[in-house]
Amino acid sequence: MTTEQRREVELSIESAIIQEGDQDSIRLLKLVGKPIKFLSQAGKSGFGAVRKFASMMLFIILSNLALLIYITYSYFVYSSDLPAMAWVLLSFVLAGFFSIFAAYRGYQFLLLEMIHQLYGSLESIFRALSLKLAERASSILNKKDTSVPAGLYKLVNSKEIVQTYFQKVPRFLKWGLQILLSKVPMYTILRDLDAELSDGNTQTAADTFYEKSNTWIREQIFAQNSTRWMWIIYLINMLTLLLIWYYKISG
Repeated sequence: MTTEQRREVELSIESAIIQEGDQDSIRLLKLVGKPIKFLSQAGKSGFGAVRKFASMMLFIILSNLALLIYITYSYFVYSSDLPAMAWVLLSFVLAGFFSIFAAYRGYQFLLLEMIHQLYGSLESIFRALSLKLAERASSILNKKDTSVPAGLYKLVNSKEIVQTYFQKVPRFLKWGLQILLSKVPMYTILRDLDAELSDGNTQTAADTFYEKSNTWIREQIFAQNSTRWMWIIYLINMLTLLLIWYYKISG
């Protein structure tokens, strides 16, 4: 892609929101570098996401702290030898690891919720992106050689899409967009449009690609965005520490 082509595609999120959004969207735009503050001021849904994240992290930290205190107490009561001390230290390391991992997954949850709050104002950006992807996919398919699958996979790589088309986007929003696009089955959607793309009907293909992607984003990503992974990590965290306590320290 030439510099001129990239300039045609590189869309300003700020201008899109100003043109299509309301004053609340414009106000929130200024906070995209601070996801927690952004969501705190994004209405009931956004504030609820921050509250879920904060309460879940507090619960994880306090649970780990309580269990680690009990594990340490059990070490001095039941088995204060060197091998058991190693298991106590490992418990602290694992508790820290699981807490950080839970925070990471929770932050992904917050970033997707931030994109959700802005998504309604970004239709023109995603439509333009759909058209450019359709045009490039059509060019790749019309080569009719063995490089077609590899070319399409590279085309729909979420990291490359964000780096190519969203260069001027704030860092936090860029990361959120990459997470969002990585969850959309863009390759499958494009392959379903082989006939239109091969015939050069790029506008029709782009419209269909946008509609299918939009439906997937709303129904499979935003509607299912939750702290579920934080709970799963928490349960694995607790089970691991309890097993260490039961088999390596208490007995």
